[in-house]
Amino acid sequence: LLLLIAASRSLRWPDLLMNPDEVWSVWQSVGSPLEIISRTPYDWPPGYFLLMGFWQALVGTEPLLMRVPGLAAQLIGCAVMYRVGRRLTDHSGGLLVGLAFAALGLVIQISLDVRGYALLLAFYPLAFWFTLRYFDRPGWRRALALGVALAACFYTSVTASVMLLGLGLYTLFTRPRQLWRWIVPGGLALLLALPDLWNKFGVAGNRLNASLEIKLPPLPEAWSTLWWVY
Repeated sequence: LLLLIAASRSLRWPDLLMNPDEVWSVWQSVGSPLEIISRTPYDWPPGYFLLMGFWQALVGTEPLLMRVPGLAAQLIGCAVMYRVGRRLTDHSGGLLVGLAFAALGLVIQISLDVRGYALLLAFYPLAFWFTLRYFDRPGWRRALALGVALAACFYTSVTASVMLLGLGLYTLFTRPRQLWRWIVPGGLALLLALPDLWNKFGVAGNRLNASLEIKLPPLPEAWSTLWWVY
């Protein structure tokens, strides 16, 4: 199944042209780790760019090869989602969950793009699986694995914070009496993410001040426009 998923993605690669954001992601990853971190934009953590810098050092900047990390991330995510489905149901349920994850239109698009979001296709399923394992049988090793996975999501994209909120809501509905167990893995993730998080707080403040100067349309009009655009 993983080979079929890989084939379904890679067969499309020759027909894809890199858009400006993808080209920017590649060039953002050129240089030493310190240079990459210094050039990381204000609204992105450095995780993806550092990985792509390491990947470029191995294989160069051939456009087809730049899409391999996204494919690898999705294959890892599909395998982990199988484990999630099997844990919640059985073997057949695991296969169904893994295939459904691979077939989602947004997942397909993200796996084909040379963008940082692609790594979340591996890290977020891992965080979900580690959450199930930790809450089923709490222990310091499982808490450590979950905390590292949560931090990895944050260092991939700041938008992962919304996804991590989803994990919290899931445990709220399924294990409300165990919510306090988030203290250990959540605290560890916060500690690991603190260096970049501290920087983002300053950026958020500057962005907020700038946004307050922008004249916005009334909320109903804004929602209507957004709906029709998409």
